[in-house]
Amino acid sequence: MTRVLHNLAIGICAVVYALVGLTFGVTTGFIVLKLVELIFGFVIVSPAVQWVVAGWAIFVAVLAVVAYLRSPSGDRVARE
Repeated sequence: MTRVLHNLAIGICAVVYALVGLTFGVTTGFIVLKLVELIFGFVIVSPAVQWVVAGWAIFVAVLAVVAYLRSPSGDRVARE
């Protein structure tokens, strides 16, 4: 039973890390889009750039989860 609860806690933490990573990716992507609009004077950014930013956000979210899951288990959730 404790093993199941421990795995559940790790799963919940992984989801939280994914959401934080996705939020960070979307935020940095939005900043990049605004900088592109500001520097190059675009009114509307092309769909290709928008897809790159969406890919960046997903990449950062996956990277956050992988970094969390590859960390030593003692750093994740303390076992009793």
